[in-house]
Amino acid sequence: MYIERLIVKNFRNYSNLTIEFSEGINLLQGYNGVGKSNVIEAISVLSNLKSFRTVSDTEIIKWGESSYYCCSTVKDIESRKFEVGCAVVSDRLKKRAKIDDIEMKKASEYYGNLLTVIFSPSDLGLLDGSPERRRRYFDGVISKVDESYFDEIITFRKVLHSRNKVLKDIREQNASINDLDIWDDMFARSSSSIMQRRREFIGTFCPLFEHSYNFISDVEDAPSVDYYTETGSDEVEGINELLRNLRKEDVRRSVTSIGPQRDNFVFMNKTGRNFQDYGSQGEKRTAAIALKISELHFVEGERNKRAIILLDDVLAELDEMRREKVIDFLTGGNQVILSMAHEGYDGELERWKQKRFIIEYGGVVREI
Repeated sequence: MYIERLIVKNFRNYSNLTIEFSEGINLLQGYNGVGKSNVIEAISVLSNLKSFRTVSDTEIIKWGESSYYCCSTVKDIESRKFEVGCAVVSDRLKKRAKIDDIEMKKASEYYGNLLTVIFSPSDLGLLDGSPERRRRYFDGVISKVDESYFDEIITFRKVLHSRNKVLKDIREQNASINDLDIWDDMFARSSSSIMQRRREFIGTFCPLFEHSYNFISDVEDAPSVDYYTETGSDEVEGINELLRNLRKEDVRRSVTSIGPQRDNFVFMNKTGRNFQDYGSQGEKRTAAIALKISELHFVEGERNKRAIILLDDVLAELDEMRREKVIDFLTGGNQVILSMAHEGYDGELERWKQKRFIIEYGGVVREI
């Protein structure tokens, strides 16, 4: 799978841009602030229906405009077209996604069809950041290969919202404690499905992660990654029982105190020490890169197709040893689209058969 052509309109600093990529290495070079990352961001929107920068769609629309549009033609077994458009209409945001001119009614129908893995400096936050960030990341990885899991996450969020609303109504004496029965049952069933799928996933993913970490670093022991839940049970009956035991506390706080929304993915060393506490910045960068390499191997193994690799100015964050390892990894046959400084590691990249683009101020892109 590789992107043949990218078209963007009114996206960030680009009014109208078309780029023809090669199926190998594609290098986007330019000074800071010219819009290199915006090209990577447009592809991430086409792949994941959202920016890898975790910003709102209104922030992506070019200043002074009311909509943006992204389109890519992708060569897989056959050519396919992916389109994502977003517009502000009467102060409301409307977003549509199409594959081969057919509008997708559900996000899960679209997500995972254009397979990408994105490396960015912000990946370090997956190690240092909140449990919520790690949950979002791993849920996204699973959803790339499991449409039903994507739908279950959406269902769970709706059930959680409704249960929390009932808890608040009970506290304010606008509902009965018995009104929780139906929501507890729905919450337990959805939670059980999510937790069991997460645990199954991590059993496959952890060996991939350890192998990838050892590939990047020959001298450091790889941490393991595990899934932790406070429910003590992945079974519907056990979750339901715990919810009943916690009802009074949940009503008092108007919030559901257990469930997948509070679980965590934890990185640990062989002695059980949290990697977040002991890992150096270099080790955490290694772990962040290993995560993304493992994601690539996981989705390709599950989907039996090549993913597109996107790198947003990542090489500058690495020391020479880790940079060489990443460059070796990138020559594995996938399409690679990476942004980097105007003057960078040209000598290290000479062995690549690559297509280069110079991006200049004003959204001008020149192929060289």
